[in-house]
Amino acid sequence: MTTVRQSGQQKIYLSRVTADLEVSDVAGHVDSPEALVDKADISPGFLVTSPSSYTEVFLLPSLPDQATRLTIDFRYELLFLQPRSSPRDFAKQTATDTLVISRQ
Repeated sequence: MTTVRQSGQQKIYLSRVTADLEVSDVAGHVDSPEALVDKADISPGFLVTSPSSYTEVFLLPSLPDQATRLTIDFRYELLFLQPRSSPRDFAKQTATDTLVISRQ
């Protein structure tokens, strides 16, 4: 879930989320599934400035039985509407996060 809390008049939109998957076994990297992507179907994207928020559920594909580690790198592409701009001017920023799931 993504929510941006801030003061002022600037609106922030989420245009795309990408989840890159990297699978490893005891010997190292193994073939990994394609990236999972959620792209906004509205322009300029999903409003995430508080009180609005964004939630998405990514269904992970099956992994090889020998997999011992899954690393998911999330990339959030944000568009910032500049206040009082004419025409509508946007600035783009990318935020990232990583989730690592391991089993013994």
